Amino acid sequence: MLMILLISSCSGSQELKKPGPSWKMVAGGTHGGIIENTDLDLIQPISPDAFSGATRVGVQAGVHYEYPLRRISLEAGMDYFVNSQVFTYQDDFPRFYGTRNLVTSQIRFPLAVNFRFFKRVQEDGLLEIRLGLSTGLVFYGLKDHGEQLPSYTSYLFSMGPLLGADLFPFHFESGSALGFSFELSRSFQKAYDDYYQVGEMPGASYLKFGLVYRLKRK
Repeated sequence: MLMILLISSCSGSQELKKPGPSWKMVAGGTHGGIIENTDLDLIQPISPDAFSGATRVGVQAGVHYEYPLRRISLEAGMDYFVNSQVFTYQDDFPRFYGTRNLVTSQIRFPLAVNFRFFKRVQEDGLLEIRLGLSTGLVFYGLKDHGEQLPSYTSYLFSMGPLLGADLFPFHFESGSALGFSFELSRSFQKAYDDYYQVGEMPGASYLKFGLVYRLKRK
């Protein structure tokens, strides 16, 4: 914030120019996949350690197109996420023992409205807050290790709200900019179902973070 204020004080007298459309390339990490049930009290009888899940950080990349409309802009694009999860089963009652490794791949199509701030510092805005909808397809690669594991059902389509932010502290003479991107979303629908997913809806989610490059020519 101190850096933003310093830039603003040095550039506040610049004439505000009309921004043009631009392309965005994003890449970095992601954390998400299936939101597993954590309220095992709904399953009886069950021991405290009968079921657990762990999610690992994955990778993400995408291409977006942004079109400005005065103080806001419209943004659409395509993202690809990959991350893995591990479900562990140690349940004596149904005799489920072992692990299930899931590789979750998501192809997302976000559509959002960007609210641009500090436009007197940079004509495209130094900071963007993004609100919109993320639709996509979720694919699963599963590998089971154990004598007996519960059956499951997976769902292909996913849709949910998104909230994100882009900060562009580095600008170039060509009009392009480099910055940091953050976004999260959670689906309205179920993504995965099995014996233990009876409480909290096991939807698909993601938290993505990384670098964003805004390509633009003056």
